[in-house]
Amino acid sequence: MDGLTEPTQTPGGATGDNGSSGGDSGSRDAWWQRLVEFAAVIAVPPALFYVLGLVALWVQLSSEYSFPGYDSAWFAASLVTRATAASLGAEIVFRGLFVASAAAAVLLLGAYIVLKLLRRGQSYSGVPRIPPLIIPLSVGSLSLLLFIAISADGRAPLVPTFRILGGLALLYFFLFFFYWILGGESRAFLKRGLNFYPGWLYSTIAMLSVLCMGASALFPEEPRLLCLYRETVEGDVVAGEVVSVQRAEELTDYRTLEGGFLGHSAGYWYVIGANNLDLQAIPDDGATRILKGEFYVAHTKIGPDGKPTGQPVTEEMTRSGETYTLSGGCNP
Repeated sequence: MDGLTEPTQTPGGATGDNGSSGGDSGSRDAWWQRLVEFAAVIAVPPALFYVLGLVALWVQLSSEYSFPGYDSAWFAASLVTRATAASLGAEIVFRGLFVASAAAAVLLLGAYIVLKLLRRGQSYSGVPRIPPLIIPLSVGSLSLLLFIAISADGRAPLVPTFRILGGLALLYFFLFFFYWILGGESRAFLKRGLNFYPGWLYSTIAMLSVLCMGASALFPEEPRLLCLYRETVEGDVVAGEVVSVQRAEELTDYRTLEGGFLGHSAGYWYVIGANNLDLQAIPDDGATRILKGEFYVAHTKIGPDGKPTGQPVTEEMTRSGETYTLSGGCNP
């Protein structure tokens, strides 16, 4: 019949007119969507940090130490704790995002200047929106914060500064919370400012961020592992002498460097051996072990007896054909 429309039937059986069922369903869907978004905001960063940290550690171990194959290096990387891998992954992500955000700020600022010149005669006084210049300035400020985060940790082994990370985490959650609490008109106000720039520019920035984080994971810095020391106990052999109880008490400050610490599992300490730089599983014999300093790789000259002399290898030694080996040491 003319002038009349039949009510649409929803999948749940509710009509599409002004009944309350449709409104309740829409409200439930909105809250469910918010819950999914909140879960993604919480879960994605730790998962991303952990995966990128494992990949970066695998690359580091493969390139620096004596492993028979990439699968052995991957096994060694899997032995580290989740916190260690996630910490390295956070450093990888921050380094990649720093490069990407700095490049994005330059691109957005250049686009702002070009678009302003092209749209000089156009007026937007009737369309409320955030000033477009705020966007490149905000991205540049983020780049500055990331630079502080990746430079403030110094040389601490896989432990970025907690205050810097906490500040970035609070900023991350605040931005999402601020967007969630905005109403429809406020969100439209933000979107109109974002729409000042073309969509392909945002896609380029997103792809650039992914490429920078991937490159940061595949070309990491040298591995920074903690040194694992073993305290001297009764029954150990030191300088050809079996240590007695009294002697062990005298040697309380004497420790043996076992290697770069990877992890502890099923009664074994897994380390990068200090002598051969290979993966070693050391049984937990009950002796006290200490994590201290930073493990490093050194080229050591081989003496006439075929043993490492401890003398660092120079370029002159290499050119003269003298033999050398790789060994590990520890920076206090």
